[in-house]
Amino acid sequence: MFTDNQGHQGWFALHFHRRGIHQQILAAKILDVVWPHDQIAFTDVLHVIVSVTDTNVDMLSIRGRPEMNINVALPNSYCRTLPSPESVVLSRTMGTQQLSEMMDFATVDAV
Repeated sequence: MFTDNQGHQGWFALHFHRRGIHQQILAAKILDVVWPHDQIAFTDVLHVIVSVTDTNVDMLSIRGRPEMNINVALPNSYCRTLPSPESVVLSRTMGTQQLSEMMDFATVDAV
């Protein structure tokens, strides 16, 4: 959990895991982040996340969302487009047409 100088609060959750052929890369993945995005820029939230992350972490993975606005160039970073979304919605009571009308599928990697 974090609070800025004006009293706005938010929280985030990280998952730490090993990556690489020999599991030599210690990675942290942002699982979830909640903040008042109309009052705090995501780059400020990112600074908080990085500041509390263990210095032994080699990589921070961010699954983008539109309100994150991470189009700015970050040092030593790159973006890649994933082939499919990670989320799936199933309904046993609604037909496919009804479900698709309820959802606004964006062209971003997160839904």
